[in-house]
Amino acid sequence: MAKKTLEEKFKEVGFWTFGFVFWYLVVAFFLKSNYPIYEYPFNREDAYDAIKDALTLAAAFLAPVAAFVLFVDWKDEHRVKSNEKLSKEIQNHFFQFMPLVSFYPNSTMTSEDFEQHQRNFYELKFKIKSQLEVVSAHDERSTSYKNKVQKALNKMDSYWIKFVELRQCLKQREDFINSQKKNDDTLKMLNDNVVNCEKEKGDASSWLIRFIDNLEILAV
Repeated sequence: MAKKTLEEKFKEVGFWTFGFVFWYLVVAFFLKSNYPIYEYPFNREDAYDAIKDALTLAAAFLAPVAAFVLFVDWKDEHRVKSNEKLSKEIQNHFFQFMPLVSFYPNSTMTSEDFEQHQRNFYELKFKIKSQLEVVSAHDERSTSYKNKVQKALNKMDSYWIKFVELRQCLKQREDFINSQKKNDDTLKMLNDNVVNCEKEKGDASSWLIRFIDNLEILAV
């Protein structure tokens, strides 16, 4: 459902205020009148008092309602601008993920390289998760955005598992080759494992890259 503008909100408040004043005067007219009405003259003093009371009540009603409408409108505007800023930062962090998800854990990767890669990966993931928690899900668009980014964060965990599995498969094959054992069946099995791990990691990488390419900001 489309959100109402500030002008539309004030028009609605004006409509209900006018309706209240109108029906207040109608009820006051019947309560203050003498019956049968046509036998008594119009009492201007009573009419003045009724109108004055109606306007006083309307003013007392309008002041806090107008302040509340302005506050809610300011709050909504603040949420929208804050979401736009946060979504830009989240998008920037996802762009920094691109080289990480495209990285191939070849045999030259040392334990220190692996640990640094892991730190970089989870530091970025933590930054995105922290900022996503601050994004306000105040409408369908922002709620959908949060759900999509959360799904991507979950996919990152799956990707990391595939990355580690591929590294293990490569290491097992390398260790076997370095052992100089001659067993074609074992080598074939290790090669098949590497191919499967590469495919699974590639699928996870492709999903994340597509997501990053299509990720939009919550623009105002």
